[in-house]
Amino acid sequence: MAELFKNPFRPGAGHQPPYLAGREKEKSEFKRLLEQDTILENLVLTGLRGVGKTVLVDTFRPIALGNSWSWVGTDLSESSSVSEERIAVRLLTDLSVVTANIKISEHTTSRIGFNSPADVENVNLNFQNLINIY
Repeated sequence: MAELFKNPFRPGAGHQPPYLAGREKEKSEFKRLLEQDTILENLVLTGLRGVGKTVLVDTFRPIALGNSWSWVGTDLSESSSVSEERIAVRLLTDLSVVTANIKISEHTTSRIGFNSPADVENVNLNFQNLINIY
C-alpha cells in the first residue's frame, strides 16, 4: 500500500506554514526594491482572504532588517480607518516606536511634513512630537 501524503496546510490566519513554497520571485522583487538609491517604485500586496499575504509580509521583515531598513507594520481595522485623522494617529503611534530615539538636529535645513513649524529642532520624533508635526 502506498504511503499517504501529509497535507502541509495548516488553517489559521497569518500562521507560518511548515514550508513556504513558490515565493522566491516575490522575495527577489522585494530585495530589488530595497536596493533603490532613489525610491521610485514600491510594493502593493493584495489578495483574497487566506491566500498568504500576512505570511508573505512576515517573510519580508527579516529581508528588510538585513538590508538596514527599519520595519514598522500595522493591521488597520475598520474602526481605525473611519477618518483620515484616525488613520494618521494609528500610523504615527506605530511609527513612533521606531522613531522615538531619532532626534531632529539643529542642522536640519528642511521642514518635516507640509506644514511643520520652522522651530522644530533638537526634538525626538516621539509620538507627541510626531502628532504636533502632523
